[in-house]
Amino acid sequence: MAKAEAGELTFIDRMDIELHQLDEKIGKLQEFIRGETFEPLPAIEKQLLYIQVSTMSTYGATLSTRIDIIKNKEK
Repeated sequence: MAKAEAGELTFIDRMDIELHQLDEKIGKLQEFIRGETFEPLPAIEKQLLYIQVSTMSTYGATLSTRIDIIKNKEK
């Protein structure tokens, strides 16, 4: 695997950044779901938001596993 030039991001760097941004978005959505604004929403919207946060979490776990596997290969 080629190292990036100075100042360039590797694909692992980009994956780490994506995971960090995703974690922030998941946190904000979870906070919204626990908040007062969530309760009056129609049931279908609530259900879709539950599905969305679950799917985002699964994606995050998958991305994290990929990063770990790649980093361990480089050792």
